Amino acid sequence: MRWVLDIGASRHITGNRTVLQNVRPVSEPVTITFGNGGTGKAAATDEVLLQTPTNVFLLTEVLYIPEASENLISVRHAIRNGLDFRFYGNRCDIGHNGQQLASAPCTDDAIYYLTGWSEAQPELAQTACSAKSSTKETPELWHERFGHLGYDNLARLTSMVDGINISADKFRETGESDGLCEPCALGKQHRQPFTASQHSSARPLELVHTDVCGPLPVTSLGSNTYFVTLLDDYSKLSAVQPLARKSDAAAAVQKILCQLETQSGCRTKRLRCDNGSEYANAQLKGFCDSKGIKLETTVRYTPQQNGAAERLNRTLMDKVRPMLAEFGLPKTLWAKAVATASYVRNRSPVSNRDKTPWELFFGQKPSVAHLRA
Repeated sequence: MRWVLDIGASRHITGNRTVLQNVRPVSEPVTITFGNGGTGKAAATDEVLLQTPTNVFLLTEVLYIPEASENLISVRHAIRNGLDFRFYGNRCDIGHNGQQLASAPCTDDAIYYLTGWSEAQPELAQTACSAKSSTKETPELWHERFGHLGYDNLARLTSMVDGINISADKFRETGESDGLCEPCALGKQHRQPFTASQHSSARPLELVHTDVCGPLPVTSLGSNTYFVTLLDDYSKLSAVQPLARKSDAAAAVQKILCQLETQSGCRTKRLRCDNGSEYANAQLKGFCDSKGIKLETTVRYTPQQNGAAERLNRTLMDKVRPMLAEFGLPKTLWAKAVATASYVRNRSPVSNRDKTPWELFFGQKPSVAHLRA
């Protein structure tokens, strides 16, 4: 006996009265129009216990229409009652609560037929009402039921709960021999950690890192919502410029680089930034070409490749928040606080250096006698 999966039908239909569990009259007249234009009136209704070679499940509110030449499963009606349908080019998988119940192959006429048999067996209807299947327990099935829990933990679970009829050794054996699960591989994969850079600059401005931070949640007194930072790789000297718009970053970078070159007597060789439009534009590229600066852009959505600049942003903000909080200052002063944070950082110890960034860059020990909280 075959059933046709019909996405257009509003109710399950059968022309075979004997498959109904308990025949009862319809509560109100129902007339069905078939695809060939013919009509038929429902003479009765009830549940059908549909059995396939592997499972059994219940179809509710099936209409008995004597004129029906095919048995139809209404996909819409079945979905409302808890069944799931996944259509593929050559089959449709029918499931319930993530567990597959049956598979209906697609024939050459592009129709999905579910083959099974149905007999009026009231004693089985009660057990099938919840659409539970008689699927055999397997380690893989319990792996899915527990949200892809590892097989080692499933083995431990056998002594902690009731209802698992598989031994702990079977779980361990499955994990060791066939523990590969494609959904696990897709859902739990992650990037390997990036290796630390082994490059070491030999002089100031040999390599400069830059990044834009923002937008910040509060606009500063100068109407700025971003700030751009530059970090000299050799000395670790930092420079900061607040920005009203992200697109102002290119002009700010040019201004800061020119100032640093003039004050240090060194020329910039390489500028490393992310691949955002604030850097990857004709303005900054033209500037670098005219100055002979090599512009190095990172891969998109890979901030690890610009880690020095990203870390600088965090370091500065870690200074800004406590400085403002200590004296109860408004958050609108964050731009002044960022500039102050960069100023004191340049006169503070940094890792892997025995001198301050200021001394490494300018060649003289800085004085901090003028600093006030």
